[in-house]
Amino acid sequence: MKMSGRTFHKVTLIGLINGLLLGWIMKWVEMLSGKQVYKLLLNVDFLPLMGAVSWSEESLFFFRLLFSLAITYSYVYFLHPLKVFRKWNKYALAFIMIIPAIMLYSHYRRCQKQKLSFLLI
Repeated sequence: MKMSGRTFHKVTLIGLINGLLLGWIMKWVEMLSGKQVYKLLLNVDFLPLMGAVSWSEESLFFFRLLFSLAITYSYVYFLHPLKVFRKWNKYALAFIMIIPAIMLYSHYRRCQKQKLSFLLI
């Protein structure tokens, strides 16, 4: 896909709106339910260099917006133009794009269990 200025601005706006909406919805769900879904959304403990630093909530939300932009750009500029992902295959594309998130979450849960078992000994 050709990257014109207009397309770039549209993709940036879509990525920011998606990131903001997801963050606000998760914050709202956390406030109503007490489940720490917003905290999980902003968690960077599993990233080697970033997890060692104590970041403010605003900084973590900014990182979340950057991640949302990266996902949006990768979809629009790299994955969408491939002819393989047309019609029903867009569901396959969505599944492929979510696999890294599932892997990171399972790694995060494993690390949390190890920390808890270490604290209990």
